[in-house]
Amino acid sequence: MRTRLFLGCLLAVGLGCGSSKFVPVSGKVTLNGKALPGATVSFEPLGPDDAPSSQPGSVGKTNAEGAFTLKGIDGQAGAVPGKHRVRIVVAGEDGDADQRPARGGAARSLPRHYNADSKLTFTVPAKGASDANFELTAP
Repeated sequence: MRTRLFLGCLLAVGLGCGSSKFVPVSGKVTLNGKALPGATVSFEPLGPDDAPSSQPGSVGKTNAEGAFTLKGIDGQAGAVPGKHRVRIVVAGEDGDADQRPARGGAARSLPRHYNADSKLTFTVPAKGASDANFELTAP
């Protein structure tokens, strides 16, 4: 019985479950100097040589002022400390989101280098961060 428990714990640690310490992370996203509301911001932990890590990722949605607060996929507030690949997506870019134009204007889209082909990174300090700000530009 103890062997099964030990193996179960070892498996959970190996998958990044239960061993990850989340710290608070928040920030703001702007596009051409203006707040970007309704964007999904995802943080994907990176390991050595910027390879994907087995640690859990985090996601947040920007409000009307472009501000976001991250939550892990299990609902835990924040993100794991360390370097993360950052992807920012607005409605309509992921293929299954609402394709209609935003109220009062044309549909927004971001260049692929902010989402699908993102090179954006952010290093989450051990105590967390409230300055995970991203100033995007697009035509």
